[in-house]
Amino acid sequence: MAEKLLITREELLKYTSIGGQTDMDKIVASMIVAEQITIQEQLGTQLYNKLKQLINDDTINDPGNEKYKFLMDNFVIQMMAHYTAAALYLVLRYQVNNSGIQIPTSADSLVPDASEVSTLSQNESDRGSFYIQRFIDYMCFNSALYPEWTTNKNDDISPSYGKNRTPFYLG
Repeated sequence: MAEKLLITREELLKYTSIGGQTDMDKIVASMIVAEQITIQEQLGTQLYNKLKQLINDDTINDPGNEKYKFLMDNFVIQMMAHYTAAALYLVLRYQVNNSGIQIPTSADSLVPDASEVSTLSQNESDRGSFYIQRFIDYMCFNSALYPEWTTNKNDDISPSYGKNRTPFYLG
């Protein structure tokens, strides 16, 4: 059985402006990038692996896993959806084949310029950052509930919970 991603296509379409006719191969590639780079960096390897195990085993909804389901429903799905969209917007307009990199067009559509695409991508990243910050705030007060968040070691990725914070008072 293939390994499942942290979110489904339906969840991605629900929380973003990505249309249902979008090429699933491009969606999955962007989902993998978002999950393995951005999401794992925020969760840390141990918590990431725990959530992946619960998703792959279809046990996320089982009694005793409510706290992990809470993380998924309130933070991870939204982070993943918005970072997937941000990655997808940057590659969606391009087609890579033996002829090189192309921008396909049709008679009844306009192709946005690179700055418009960059703006769309940045908007999705900003939305993802909002959910990352909410996740970090929650975890700072509830880390005892999730020992996986603080038990990364050796070559594990430790959560980058300080990445979106500044040590300076800006108010």
